[in-house]
Amino acid sequence: IVDYDGQGAMGIAHSNAGGELTLRDGTGTILSQVNPAAFFSGFSQCRWPGAGNKAHLLSTGKDTHWVLDCKGTVVARLPAPGSGDLSTSYGTAVQFNKDGKPHFAVLTDYDASWKASVLWVYDSDSALVYQEVLPTRGAAVLAIRDEETGTDRLLVGGQGEVLVYSHPAP
Repeated sequence: IVDYDGQGAMGIAHSNAGGELTLRDGTGTILSQVNPAAFFSGFSQCRWPGAGNKAHLLSTGKDTHWVLDCKGTVVARLPAPGSGDLSTSYGTAVQFNKDGKPHFAVLTDYDASWKASVLWVYDSDSALVYQEVLPTRGAAVLAIRDEETGTDRLLVGGQGEVLVYSHPAP
């Protein structure tokens, strides 16, 4: 279930075995049906920097994280060296510096192959600026605003633990 226009219009985004992305309204009527630039089967909803409440979709393929809008348009193609298709990824916008540009964090769970996860952080130019292999499965990633500092803390949930990431002030 996605807010596909950022104004509260809720819809259903799904894919099929052929990698086709379908967007439906709340009654099930098809609004769009496309074959995205990349095979799109497993995906998650994510918060993309600057998109407000408008939902975006995140999928991971060979060496790449794909971010699409709900109608299948590629918003970003992010380098993810060593990533593969047997994974599930979760992403969120994160504001590490009060006056800086937002980053995008992705947690990729490799349960089927590694029993581990990888945290990837990208700057506003889609450059990979941080990568960490975590020894447990990852389940969630979320940015929490600290109203006092105007910055976010990045929370990464794994098996029995939550890791907290922040960026020191310049």
